[in-house]
Formats: sequence, structure tokens, C-alpha cells
Amino acid sequence: MPSTSTYEVIPARSLTPTHVAAWSAMLPHAGDWASPFFRPEYTHAVAAVREAIDVCVIRRGQEIVGFFPFERVDRVVGRPVGGSMSNFQGVIAAPDAEWDAESIARAAKVTTLKFHHQVQTQSQFDAYTTQRASSPIIDLAVGWDAYLEQRRQSGVSSFNALPRKMRKLERELGTLRFVSHTDEPEVFDSLVTWKRAQYERTNTRGSMQHEWCLVVLRRLFGIQGAAFAGTLSALYAGERLIAVHAGMRSATAWHYWYPAYDPTLSQHSPGRVLMLEMCKWAAGAGLHRIDLGPGEGAHKDLFATSETSVGVGQVVVPASTSLFSRITSRLGFA
Repeated sequence: MPSTSTYEVIPARSLTPTHVAAWSAMLPHAGDWASPFFRPEYTHAVAAVREAIDVCVIRRGQEIVGFFPFERVDRVVGRPVGGSMSNFQGVIAAPDAEWDAESIARAAKVTTLKFHHQVQTQSQFDAYTTQRASSPIIDLAVGWDAYLEQRRQSGVSSFNALPRKMRKLERELGTLRFVSHTDEPEVFDSLVTWKRAQYERTNTRGSMQHEWCLVVLRRLFGIQGAAFAGTLSALYAGERLIAVHAGMRSATAWHYWYPAYDPTLSQHSPGRVLMLEMCKWAAGAGLHRIDLGPGEGAHKDLFATSETSVGVGQVVVPASTSLFSRITSRLGFA
């Protein structure tokens, strides 16, 4: 453990305004760290619903220089906050902070610290990474017109066909209308119904099958600040709701998280039309990027302009070391 650093693990619910201010101050407004997953509001929202959310606070002397939020599983395993909900993980830290992954795991008194979308700019996790994946990005910093022209010139026929699909939708169902955020309960209900039906059709498991995930999302929608906001976006054709997206944003980055659409309209590509409208709105609102999350998909190929790298792996601490840490903590020596 670096001699200049100390580690203290506290419940996320015990974070003070001083902690939150220090955490927020460490986050840049550009790059991977602009993701809303790194904002304290996300950790707070999950911690309000899930009991075992802790934060490792890293100090240099009396100065706070870093935070690492995690979720405890069976007491001895740490995982990202929200489990599979989390699409980005990392240590929120000052650029000159000294820390290492094993020290965090020991302070947390876990035998295993798992990560599945660890931002790979933090080399401290390289030795524990067993797989790497790409996470596509829609770069909107150039502005809407420049982005649109860039995609048109990329020669992707499906993207260039979207205006035609939109015109057909309007002819058959009515004028398209995009709402960047709504608090209408029926919109969220439609999202849940469509998303769970999608899980059934594709025989996959997803976070929205868990009731606690829905509670977290509702809490996020209730946060509407400049630095962080939950978003429930809706696309209508006439009076008919045809696609929905649940996500969250920071001041400059929007995370594409839980999209769904009316499956009876799949021939009209409502999901892609929704994403196009999201891009247009985001560029106009001053957001610099939309993160599409790790994994492949035709819709991602259609809209993405670049990508970032994330890692999968785990930090393993010998059980004897973790047990010693727990015993000394109970005796008041740590």
C-alpha cells in the first residue's frame, strides 16, 4: 500500500455533503469520466434501495483524494454498484492520487473485488483484467449538423434510410414527437412491459426483471439537476407512444441504457428513430457524447463514431489476509 495513502470504507448512505462535494470536484466534464455512472447521485440512488452499498474513501493525510463505490455480496465479495446495471466502473480520484486495487479490496475486507466494465485508462487494474471489450461512443461535440453529415458520408445505407422510414411513420401514424424527459407513469409502464417482453422473446436476462431496479430508475427520474439527471424519453407518432428510453446524464454525457419500442411496429425501426432523435436533442442541449455501453449491436454500428476500452476481471485477496482484516477491525485495531 502506498505510504501516503489511507483507506476508509463507509456505507454510501453515510456520505456527507463534504464527501459529495469532493467527489464531484474530482470529475472532469470530458472523456470516460464524464459518464453519469461516476457521479455520486447514481451511487446514492442505488444505496437508497440496496443495503450493501459501500464507498472506499482514499486520503492523503487529511485530504480526500479518491472514492471507490462498490456493492457487497455475501459480505466477502465486492461488485459494481447495481451489479449488471453498471456499465462503467473505476476509482474516482485526483490525478496525482496514489492508490492500488488490492489495498481497496483489503480495506473493504473482501476476498474478491469483481469488475465487468472497468475503464482501462486506470492501469492499476491491468494486472487483474482477463478480458477487454469495446464500448461505442456517439461523439456530438462537433455539433448536430457535422455529426449528421459525418454519418451520411460514412456510407451506412441503414442510417441514410432513416429519413424515409420517419416519413412513412408520419404518413401512417401521425407527426413524430420526441420528449427528452417525461414523468408520465404510463410511459415507464410501457417501457417495462416492452423490455420484459423483449427478454422473453430473446431468452435473455436483464436488470429490469428485478423490481429493485425499477425502484432505482424511478429515484433517478426524480433527480433533475444540471450536473446529473435521470431521463425517461419518449417518441410518439401522432398520439401513439412507439418507443421509450430510460437513461441518465451528466452535464456533458448521456448514457444509452434501457431502450424499448412497440414490437408491432418493428418494420418501421422505431428504436433507431428514437436514437436519432436522442442524438439531435443531445447535441442541441450541449451534451458532448452518448455512451452506448459495452457490447455489439447493429444500432450501435449505425450511430457510433468511436469507442473506449473497458475491462473484465477481479482483484483477489488471499482469504487469510481478508479474515485477518475483519478480526482486527472487530477488535478495534483497524
